[in-house]
Amino acid sequence: MTIQNWPTGNRQSFEMIQSFRPAGSNTVVWAQDMGNRVLLRMLRWGNEIYLPVTMGMRLGIGIWNGNSNWRAYPTFLEARNLWDNGESDPDICHVDHMWELAPGDQQLFYQLGNPNAQLGRPLIITKSGYGEAIGENAFGSTKWRGQIRIYERTVAGNRHQYDRPTNEGDGMGGAYVKGFDPLTFEANLRDGSSSGRRGSSTPKGGAAIGAGAEEHMSHARTGLSYNMDSQPVVFLRTEFREDLLPLLRKTWNFNWDWTEPVPTFPNWWDRPWNWRPDRPLTAPEIPVIRPHDPDEKHWR
Repeated sequence: MTIQNWPTGNRQSFEMIQSFRPAGSNTVVWAQDMGNRVLLRMLRWGNEIYLPVTMGMRLGIGIWNGNSNWRAYPTFLEARNLWDNGESDPDICHVDHMWELAPGDQQLFYQLGNPNAQLGRPLIITKSGYGEAIGENAFGSTKWRGQIRIYERTVAGNRHQYDRPTNEGDGMGGAYVKGFDPLTFEANLRDGSSSGRRGSSTPKGGAAIGAGAEEHMSHARTGLSYNMDSQPVVFLRTEFREDLLPLLRKTWNFNWDWTEPVPTFPNWWDRPWNWRPDRPLTAPEIPVIRPHDPDEKHWR
């Protein structure tokens, strides 16, 4: 187990969330595995929100504009604009380099966009440190590996948004708090390798975002302009599921799923949702012993 981005805040606080709504906005964000067509459950850990991913996954980020006016969404993958030649500052991002959504509309962001052609490149989870990730090719650095930042701007003529901290908002889920130190737990698991396990299939470089071959991508200009006043929607960090698994097994003494079918009913994010077992656990204070893994290091 090797976590590449440890959270700030209370590291003993974990919860799965289905979607996220930032404070002061009716925008809703979620994540999908585009290849398997399932919803990805996000992990809210401390003050951060993580996407548990697998190598080769085709990633999609869903946005619903539940506000009463148009919104534009500057989006950055490993600090690079989602659209070719787009600005790195969300406040001055040109309208050609943002997705625009009318009230009640939703959109999946799953491709790097070409503003001058109906073409895009799918977002694919890869490993950092091998020259395949977006940040490594855009900036020559792994500093922003696996990071996704989304902002929103109101249409010109509408009021400015209130300032809000990153990732302040509501996520559908339930918190579990355990009395152990995750950093010490990880240190005890290490065997001196970057993956933390002998024979592990997790790449050494950690989760990063790359792009596949060009494919069709429909988009059109609206002719609208927007206030130079962006506010954060969400900041997501990708981590390989295998790296998170030992930590979550120690936190939760029950089975859970990383994904679920994509809901099809309208405004599903407003309905009650619970990912936990609906029955009391038997002796929850006693850890669950898993089948022995000959490749897993044991600690004393």
